[in-house]
Amino acid sequence: MREVAGSHEHHTLLKKARQQLGTVGSGNHYVDVFADETGALWGERVRETEVLLDLSKPLGDAYWRLMELVGAYAYTGREWVARQVVSILGGREMELVHNHHNFAWKERHDDRDLVVVRKGATPAFPDQRGFVGGSMGDDAVIIEGARDGDESLQRASLYSRVHGAGRVMSRTEARGKVRGWGKNARIIAAQGDTIRVLHTLRPIIVVMAGENEVDPYRD
Repeated sequence: MREVAGSHEHHTLLKKARQQLGTVGSGNHYVDVFADETGALWGERVRETEVLLDLSKPLGDAYWRLMELVGAYAYTGREWVARQVVSILGGREMELVHNHHNFAWKERHDDRDLVVVRKGATPAFPDQRGFVGGSMGDDAVIIEGARDGDESLQRASLYSRVHGAGRVMSRTEARGKVRGWGKNARIIAAQGDTIRVLHTLRPIIVVMAGENEVDPYRD
C-alpha cells in the first residue's frame, strides 16, 4: 500500500510541476521589462529551519540530488518566462543572464572542497555575469565578478555577491507607504570593487498578479 501511495504522490507532484513550469511561482514574484542606457530591453524573473545533512548518508545524498533537480527546474522556468516575454514584445534575445540564488554549490576554495550555501546571495567569480534586482519598480543592474578587484575581499566572501535589494517589510505592511528610491544603488556600492556594473536597467513594464487573483499553485 505504501508503494501505491508513493506512486500516487509522485504523479501528483509531477502534475503540479508541469502546471507551474513557465510561471514565476507564487509569493513575492513578478516580471520586469527594463531598458538599459542604450534603450535595449531586458527582462527578469526572483520560512526555513537550518539543519546540517551528511552528504555521504542517504538523506543528505537524496537532498542534494533533489536540490539540483529543483535548481534545474527553476532555470528552465525562468528561461521560459523570459523568452515568452521576448516573443510577446516581438524582440530578439541578445543575452540571457541568470540570478541563481538561495542555493548550494560544491566549490574549491583555498585548497579545500566546500559546500557553499548562499542564502540571499549568488556566485560572482571573475567574469561571471549576474543580475541584481531592485525593489519592484526600481532600477536593476547586470554585473560581473571583477577580474582585477580586491582579491582578499573576494576570497573572504567566497566569491559571492548580493542577489537583490531585499525588503524590510511584507507587501501588506508596505501598502500605502511612500517608497524609498536608490536602495539598490547603495547595496551595489557596498559590494566594493568585487564586482563591475555592466548595465543599469530602468523598469518600463512591471507585471504581477493582483491581490484578488486566484493562485492555483498555492497549497
